[in-house]
Amino acid sequence: MTTTRFAALDVETADPAARPLLVGSAKTFGFIPSPVAKAAHSPALLKHLLAGFGAFDHSSLSPVEREVVAFAVSFEVGCHYYMALHSALSAKVPEFGPCVDALREGRELPTPSSTRCVNSRATWCLRRDGYPKSVGRR
Repeated sequence: MTTTRFAALDVETADPAARPLLVGSAKTFGFIPSPVAKAAHSPALLKHLLAGFGAFDHSSLSPVEREVVAFAVSFEVGCHYYMALHSALSAKVPEFGPCVDALREGRELPTPSSTRCVNSRATWCLRRDGYPKSVGRR
C-alpha cells in the first residue's frame, strides 16, 4: 500500500492565502507545528483548523484543563506529534508537571487536591466509560 504524505509548507512556499495564517501560528507557538504546515496546502482547511484551536482556547475549561483534554485525545488516537508538543507546552506550567507522565501513559491522574493541576471537570476525558454523572457540566 502506498501512502501519500503532504510536504510541510512554510511562509515562503505556501499559497499566499495561507501565509498570514502561518505567520500567526509561528507567533503563537514560536514555530509552525507540522500539522499546521501541512494543512497549509489548503488555506480553507488551515483557516478551519486554526479557528478550532481558537474556539477551544475560549472554552470554559482552564488552560490546564485544556491541556488534559489535548493529552487525552492525543493518547487515544496515538498522535505522538501532539503528545510531544503538549509535553513541551506543559513544561511551561510548573503545577502541571505531576500530571504529564500520567497523561503520556494514559494512566489515572494524580488526585487534583494533591497536585492542584486539574479538577474533575477535565478528568472525564480519561474515562473510557463516558462522562461521570458526579461531575457537573457548565
